[in-house]
Amino acid sequence: MPRRDAQVARTEYLLQPSDYLSALRRRYWVLVLAAVAAVVVTILVTPSDAARAQSRQHFVAEHIISLPPTAAGGDADALTARNTLLAAASRLFHSPEVARRVAEELERPDPTTLAKRVEIKVNKKLGTITFSASSRKKGELAAVVDTFADKAVDYDLELATEAYQRDVDEAAAQLDSLTGQLNEIDTQLSADQGGGNASLKARREALVAELTATVRRQTDLEIKGPPESRFVTVSEAKPVAVGTAGDSGGFKPPEGRRGRLVLAVALAMVLGGAVVLVLDRFDSRLHTKQAAEQAFGLPVLTEVPVTPRRRRRQWAVETASNPLSRVAEAYRKLRSAIVLAQAVPRLRPVRAGASGADGDQSPAPPKPERMAGEHAYELRFEPLVDAKDLKLILVTSPRPSEGRSTTAVNLAASFAEAGRSVLVVDADLRRPNLDDYFGVDPARGLSDVVADRRPASVLGEAAQPTGHRLIRLVSSGTPADNPAGIITGARELLLRTRAVTDVIIVDTPPALLYNDAAELVPAADAVVVVARAGRTTADDAERMGELLARLGAPVFGVALLGVRGRRGVAPPLRRRRRRKAAPPPPDVVDEAFPEAPVDAPAGAGALLADHPPETVAESALADEKGPPPETGSSDRRPWQQPSFWRRWQPHSGIRRSP
Repeated sequence: MPRRDAQVARTEYLLQPSDYLSALRRRYWVLVLAAVAAVVVTILVTPSDAARAQSRQHFVAEHIISLPPTAAGGDADALTARNTLLAAASRLFHSPEVARRVAEELERPDPTTLAKRVEIKVNKKLGTITFSASSRKKGELAAVVDTFADKAVDYDLELATEAYQRDVDEAAAQLDSLTGQLNEIDTQLSADQGGGNASLKARREALVAELTATVRRQTDLEIKGPPESRFVTVSEAKPVAVGTAGDSGGFKPPEGRRGRLVLAVALAMVLGGAVVLVLDRFDSRLHTKQAAEQAFGLPVLTEVPVTPRRRRRQWAVETASNPLSRVAEAYRKLRSAIVLAQAVPRLRPVRAGASGADGDQSPAPPKPERMAGEHAYELRFEPLVDAKDLKLILVTSPRPSEGRSTTAVNLAASFAEAGRSVLVVDADLRRPNLDDYFGVDPARGLSDVVADRRPASVLGEAAQPTGHRLIRLVSSGTPADNPAGIITGARELLLRTRAVTDVIIVDTPPALLYNDAAELVPAADAVVVVARAGRTTADDAERMGELLARLGAPVFGVALLGVRGRRGVAPPLRRRRRRKAAPPPPDVVDEAFPEAPVDAPAGAGALLADHPPETVAESALADEKGPPPETGSSDRRPWQQPSFWRRWQPHSGIRRSP
């Protein structure tokens, strides 16, 4: 299936609410960072109590001017003229010249900013114009508003005076011109003694009429005199406190620092959750069991929890060194899934028209619903005659650093714990590291045995003892210039070595990078694919499944490592403290034998009082195992060896007598 189909299948699963919670749990650090950032920003931005109290001081000053009552009038024409005059005055007061004069008066550098502070409103019903401004500084507020109103009225008066002076000058000039023209016509009429020029007389009469009107207009201007201010001051500016600066009637954030912290953290968590979901949507890595099964098209056999970093640095085999841990239980599940298998699963490419294996009409076993992606391959099950045939187990992974070697050594330890002899083969000739887990020297190994080219040679010749009695290791051997040639010969060696041990576990290089695993698949009875949660991508899982399907590999399933959380893993063993049995009543008598009192039952307290804990533990252990065989007997079972229990149960809590 192409990558797009894998993303679609994974997207459908992410729509589940539980997956959203898993995504939030995986990326909890995003929520933590968002909350910390919100707390820091809120503390830095929120003012102190003194600053907040000062910020609540908000003042408004208003300067109101009005037309004089004589200019107001009462009829409709007068009201229309008044409204027209108010509208013209409002436009005049908004002119940049008024702001410039106010800035000069107040010695301010920016007239535009000053003009934005002052708001001019016209009330046509009352015939008033209001200059208003708001500020947190009470001292300069009244001065700004009064200066702006005074300069606006002065500018209006200045323009009216200039207009009056122009009218007076025009009337005087027109009067002089008309007088000159009239004198000229009188001179012409005096020269004409006959008086027959009627046109001159008509023109003289018109000039006399125009001269009379001009004299009348000039007289009216002189009587009227220079204009006065058209506006009178109703009230001057006086700063008035009107409450807080943010009283707008809408949502108000909390004023206290504690309330703002709660609000900021809540918003940060919502925003952080959205970021987490977006990151998870574009993250193609596998994090859960369901996502791994969708991507691989294979069942997940076990979920191995995260191993502590300290234990990983010590190259510890958790199943052996800490058998009561969750990691050990997870690898035991993997062992059981292989040992108790009823059929051998094999990946086969899907062929058109084939309804069963090899194109026959027998239906294949149905796949689980969680693996219902449209893969280019599917699982086919072949009957398993004997579980003992599952001897050679191949461990591989798509990419490096996904836990192949860890899975190989812990799976070997789980088989040895069940009493089976295990031969671990380090077939990773490029980056071998199994010798670090077992603490052995990488002396003669796989490459050396293959280089001998002896027909009857087996890998058991190069096996080295480890710290575990039932586990032997075949290291990678001498570094080879051509590892691919070594792997080709190692396949025949593995087939000949099947008879000398119970289980062979082979650690191979990454299958998507090197061809070594593909060379060893024909010799394998079972293949275990290792994936690491948070590292293996859906694209690599698809390519891995397609590769194993082309090879017809007997893939039992996937071991998912690095799973966070406790789901799917058995809890650790917890021993309950034994409670001391209460003493029986002294007069209890058995009804069947009234002549003899009933003895008090010997509880745990009485038993421990008569026998030391070491003796009790050893007797309980002996009851489980049965009578020990004779020393040196070859039929002795592995779990009957004292050294076996000391090795495999270092933390079992059983105390032994020296």
